[in-house]
This record gives sequence, structure tokens and C-alpha cells, in this order.
Amino acid sequence: MATIKIIFCSPERLASAEMVDLLSNKALQGSLDLVVIDEVHLVPAWGGDGSGLAFWSAFKAVRNLRSLLGSQTVFLALTATLLPGLPTRTVLKQLGFEGPKFAFMKRDCSRPNLHLTLRKEFRCGIPRINT
Repeated sequence: MATIKIIFCSPERLASAEMVDLLSNKALQGSLDLVVIDEVHLVPAWGGDGSGLAFWSAFKAVRNLRSLLGSQTVFLALTATLLPGLPTRTVLKQLGFEGPKFAFMKRDCSRPNLHLTLRKEFRCGIPRINT
């Protein structure tokens, strides 16, 4: 088996039967350094009210995988839109990010160097040039 150092995926994929089989391999468990889980802001929106049970179950499976892989594997949960307060605490709890062995870092998403420019196009598809 090839050595896998990093896995980057959604919670649904991470909790799939194929991925659980892969991560259950003892050889992989000793070599995996980082698991990145994207879109964690969806936990309270899709699971908190009883809807989206498959997605909610995926996050619970992530917590179980953290136990399976052990403390040598770092888990990184990412989101750009998680609200502070209860939604954040809910996500942290569901993923098992509790106690002294995790760090919560909040960064500003503002990117003043990025600009969005909208241009009206003629029907022929040629952009209008402002003079």
C-alpha cells in the first residue's frame, strides 16, 4: 500500500464505507499525518433540527475516526462561514474537538486585495469598454 500522508475531503466522503475501510488499515494509521475536513459550518444547519441525518451521521463518524487514528494524526476542520457562539460550540462538540488537545483559530476572511468587477456585455459577447 502506498503511504498516504494527507487526506482532504468532505465529512460525507470521510465517513463513507470505502474511506473507513482505508483508514482502518493499521499500516495507514501509523503514517497518516493530517486529515482536513471542509464545510464544517453545515453541521448545525443540516443536522441540528433532525433533518439531513446522513450528513449529521457523517460528522459523528468523523469523531469516531479521530479515536481510531489516534493522537498522532492531526485533524483540521475548515469553514469560511461558521457563526460565533452556539453554532461554533456545536461543531466543535460534534467533531470531538474538546479538551486541551485542540486549537481553535479564527481568522478574518476579509481580502481587501481582491476585487469583483462586473461588466455588461453586448449580445454578441464582446465586453463593453469604458472610455
